[in-house]
Amino acid sequence: MLNVSSAAAGHLAQVLEQAPGDAVVRLEPQGNALAMTLGEPRPEDTTFQHDEKTVLAISPPVAQALSERTLDLQETPQGPQLSIS
Repeated sequence: MLNVSSAAAGHLAQVLEQAPGDAVVRLEPQGNALAMTLGEPRPEDTTFQHDEKTVLAISPPVAQALSERTLDLQETPQGPQLSIS
């Protein structure tokens, strides 16, 4: 299963403060990469919480592809950036 650092989950929660309703960040396949989009969690999704709010949802195929990986927040010269390692 994907590991999500507390820093990454907190960053996603901050991003979602600007989002409408119960939107979550979704990791979705886009070509040969993954893209982050706003959407609703689906029943089959794996979800991740921060302070009891769902902040991230991934479909079963994405969850399988990211097994044993970590989503973390990296500080860059351009500001904080999420990365998967």
